[in-house]
Amino acid sequence: MNNKKVFVSGCFDILHAGHIKLLHRAKTLGNDLYVGIDSDKRVKKSKGPNRPVNNEKNRLDMLRSLRIIKSVRIFGSDKSLLNMIRRIKPDILLLGDDWKNKKIIGKNLVKKIVFFKRIKKYSTTKIIDKIENN
Repeated sequence: MNNKKVFVSGCFDILHAGHIKLLHRAKTLGNDLYVGIDSDKRVKKSKGPNRPVNNEKNRLDMLRSLRIIKSVRIFGSDKSLLNMIRRIKPDILLLGDDWKNKKIIGKNLVKKIVFFKRIKKYSTTKIIDKIENN
């Protein structure tokens, strides 16, 4: 396997198969997989007042339990995300394909950006909707 660092970030609120597929794809791109997760305050701001379902400590613990991940850290702002990327010095950023035409934080600090085709059937919002409607 190549000796590269890969970085992925997101909410990872309710861990589901789509997240696992994303993380496994990231691991195929390099040796060391680093994950940044949005703070509770940041998730609430982007997803709404009822989110996150799982607080940042629980999300951190869940992701840290996955053997394929080398390190997981929380970030609370664009600046702290940028600083995290600076410290880790990843070779590759892996992002969902919904980021293709958006501002990508840290893109000037990596050798390569890879997009992951989101799997529409997996979504935290869909899981929440299903629970609420049953």
